[in-house]
Amino acid sequence: MIQMVVGSAVTLSAINIAFMGRHFWSVNVIVLLTAVWNFLNLVVVGSMPQAQAISFSLYLVTVIILCLIFVIRNSYYSSNLSETKPKERNIQKVSYVVNIIFFVLICAGALFFTWGLMFAGGFQWKLLLPLSSIVAWLIFYKFQMKLIVKRPVASVLVGLVFLVLALIAPFAIAIFLT
Repeated sequence: MIQMVVGSAVTLSAINIAFMGRHFWSVNVIVLLTAVWNFLNLVVVGSMPQAQAISFSLYLVTVIILCLIFVIRNSYYSSNLSETKPKERNIQKVSYVVNIIFFVLICAGALFFTWGLMFAGGFQWKLLLPLSSIVAWLIFYKFQMKLIVKRPVASVLVGLVFLVLALIAPFAIAIFLT
């Protein structure tokens, strides 16, 4: 059901391009949510029989890579190409890629700790703490897109600080609450 809702959101955003074109970051957030969901599916695929696990794993890895490429490409082409110089465009490209790498690191860390908490303690409310770092990054994403266009190098530094805070904050909250 979640896959159907996320896939429908991607399809509906593609259909309603007049609205979504003005808010390109929201399309990216929907596609990044699709990537996160497919990454969770990739973790579950390991419990399938060997032949099915290999084929589904290849499919899911391909979909995740395509989602990340789409987000980088959509971010790059959604910014105004005529206002920036070619050298600044190259710096912006690097900033978009680094921003997505930060997202992948946050997701990997959050999903690893969520899996560890599930393995150690079952389903509890504390499972939401690591996942909250993914939600925080998706909220922060709109700000990052505006900052990359204006100051790409500063956006990488701000993204790095946010990466560290997003990975530390849920565990600091958990320690504080226990």
